[in-house]
Amino acid sequence: GNRRKDYVSNSAKCLIAYSNKMDGVFAMLNVSTIILLLILGLLSATFVYYNYIYKPHQYFKQLGIPGPTPKPVIGNLHLLKKYNFNLSKYISSAFEEYGPTFGLYFGNLSFFITKDLDLLKLITVKHSDNFTDRTQGNGLITTRLDGKEYGALFAIQGDSWKKRRRILTPAFSGHKMKLMESLIKESTERLCSKISGFASSGETVDTLKMYNKMTLEVILSTAFGRALDVQNGKGAKLLDSAVKIFGSL
Repeated sequence: GNRRKDYVSNSAKCLIAYSNKMDGVFAMLNVSTIILLLILGLLSATFVYYNYIYKPHQYFKQLGIPGPTPKPVIGNLHLLKKYNFNLSKYISSAFEEYGPTFGLYFGNLSFFITKDLDLLKLITVKHSDNFTDRTQGNGLITTRLDGKEYGALFAIQGDSWKKRRRILTPAFSGHKMKLMESLIKESTERLCSKISGFASSGETVDTLKMYNKMTLEVILSTAFGRALDVQNGKGAKLLDSAVKIFGSL
C-alpha cells in the first residue's frame, strides 16, 4: 500500500514538473512569436509607407521639377485651405513662387502644371499621343450601363478619347478657325469697349467675371451657333452654371 502511494505521489510530482516545464516553453514561444509578429508588422508598415506614401511624392523631385513639399498621405491638399479650396487661385499664386512649370500632389496623384507655351505645344501637338488619358473621378465622366464613357474631352480616356478627338479635330482646322474669327472678334471688341469705359470712369471691376462672360459668349456663338449677349446681362443663369462647373475643377 505504501509503495503504491509513493508511486502515485512521484507520478504526480513528475506530471507537475513536466507541466511547469511546458508552461515555460510555451511562454518562451509566445514571447518569440510576439517579437516576430512585431518585426513583421514593422517591416510591412515600412514597406507600405515607402512604396505607397513616400516614394510617389518623390516623382517630381527626381525629375528636377519644382513644387511645394508634399505631406504624407494628403500631398499638397492642405495648401488649398488658404484659398478656400479654390484651385485656380492657388495655381496663380504658385506660378509666382515656382515659375511657369511645377508639380503638385493631391493625395498620391501627381499633377504637372505648366503655362510654358513651347512645352504646351509639345504636349498637345507634337507628342499628343503620349498624353491621351486624364485623371478619373473628377465628376466630368459618366459611364452608362453599356460600359461606354460620356463626358468632357479632357476627362475621358482610351478609345473614347481617340474617337471624340477624331470627331472634333476637323472643327479646329485653319479654315474653320478663320470662319470663327469674326465671331471671336465681335465679342472681344465688346469686352475692350467695356474695359475702356471702366478705365475712363475709374471704376473698380472684377475682370475675371468680365472674361468669363466673354468666354461663354464666344463658346455659344462658335460651338453652338447661338448669338447671346452674355456680356450685357443675358444668359445669367447659364453663366452661373458654367462658373460653378469649371470653378470646381
